[in-house]
Amino acid sequence: MIKLWFASLANRAVDLVVAFVLVTAVVVASIGSALSRAELEHQAHQQVEAIVEMVARDLDQKLALRRDVLSHVASEIPASEALLQNRARVILRQQASLLRLFDALFIMDAEGKLLAANPLDYLIPSFNASERPYFKAVSS
Repeated sequence: MIKLWFASLANRAVDLVVAFVLVTAVVVASIGSALSRAELEHQAHQQVEAIVEMVARDLDQKLALRRDVLSHVASEIPASEALLQNRARVILRQQASLLRLFDALFIMDAEGKLLAANPLDYLIPSFNASERPYFKAVSS
């Protein structure tokens, strides 16, 4: 029966057209799928970049706010080291509203000795940060 089908030139032409249409459909579907996947990956990449930029901008604003607040508070703290050592705990209690921006507040002297901490749970009387990299960077 298959031999009879292919014996006719018209049937062979129909088979050729059907095969061409099927191959063309598969190729077009494959190319469309690949292009769609590439476009979706590009859009996902752009969304991730946008989210990262928003988060970075938000962090920059929060850090700038905290730096500005600390600079303002530091300008009001007495420059005399003797007065600072005597009044460190009082100064931190007066600045308790800063705990909304920070988990804890510390006052250290120029040698890295911890003078006061708020909340008091963080106060370690013999703590000295002079060898810590962050203290060296800030004090320099």
